[in-house]
Amino acid sequence: MGICTRDSGSLLSNSDADRIKRGFLLIDSFQREFYEENGYLLLENLVSDEWLNRLRTASDTFVEKSRLLCESDKMLELEPEHSSESPRLRRLVSPVDHHKTFHEFAMSGPAAELALSLLGDPV
Repeated sequence: MGICTRDSGSLLSNSDADRIKRGFLLIDSFQREFYEENGYLLLENLVSDEWLNRLRTASDTFVEKSRLLCESDKMLELEPEHSSESPRLRRLVSPVDHHKTFHEFAMSGPAAELALSLLGDPV
């Protein structure tokens, strides 16, 4: 059995969320076993181009916000070479808490699907 894929790489819809609740899994038992033994899986094309574009767009908003900063804050960790003309972000702290797209990706998108496939339903 191979990796299950979503229809044409579209975003996770309400019906997709329902499929997750009904037991739709991204990985099969052999992949789960491999993960448990080795601690990793290679899942090509897990994240659709549409999701990647949404995540890049969300990331770009933080790069633009960083242009106003001279030093790191609670949300953005800047590189030492950072400047408004050449923004350099080391890390976005808790992106799920700061942008709807990251929240959707983690809580109902591909990241959530994978977590459910690996770990099972929350108790």
